[in-house]
Amino acid sequence: MYATEMPDANELQIPHRAMLIKLNKSLKTNSIYDAVRYAWKINLKRAEKAEVVLAVSAGEIVGVFKPENWMLATEANFPGRWKPNDDSGGRYGFEGTEASSEVVAMYHGKSVPMQYMKKGAAAPVYYTYK
Repeated sequence: MYATEMPDANELQIPHRAMLIKLNKSLKTNSIYDAVRYAWKINLKRAEKAEVVLAVSAGEIVGVFKPENWMLATEANFPGRWKPNDDSGGRYGFEGTEASSEVVAMYHGKSVPMQYMKKGAAAPVYYTYK
């Protein structure tokens, strides 16, 4: 369920430069980390500014990660995950770690405010900063 326009005690505030990635089918066959880290059509310069990557499923934050290195989605960079069309069109993935327990507590299980991720929007990647 997506956050409504009325404030909710479970709705998150986002003080970090956060990149939100909406997971769909990839979550069914992968861990949350593997599903969120690979392979997205993104603006690399913008993604590199992200302090946290928030994995979103059904309008709720299900994973919080600290990206450390963004890489082109190639077979060499992501062995076992790469598909022939992944590196065409500027798809990227990241290596990282789960965010600190304090940062995870700020976000995990919270509803995503509509201002960050519009219901019905097709794009899977959103940024909270420019």
